[in-house]
Amino acid sequence: MLLPFFLVVYDADRCVFSLEGPLLDDTAWERALARARKDGTPLYCVPSDKRTRALARREWQASFPGWTEVEPGTLLHVEGSTTETSTSRGG
Repeated sequence: MLLPFFLVVYDADRCVFSLEGPLLDDTAWERALARARKDGTPLYCVPSDKRTRALARREWQASFPGWTEVEPGTLLHVEGSTTETSTSRGG
């Protein structure tokens, strides 16, 4: 059974991050990330194993104090995505 997860998208140059999700699959996000990097945008993403947005936020901010959270979709937009759809990472 696939478990929902949050994806942390971040720009280390600007010290900003967004929490995308919950997701079941990050394939579309990985493709969008590859396009952004090809265009020169220094973005990265990592999955969070936390089951709620609040816990994912708390974990990120504990590891990277002073970083600013921005709205989902601000750093990396996935066309047609709703943050509640998809299918690849399990848990």
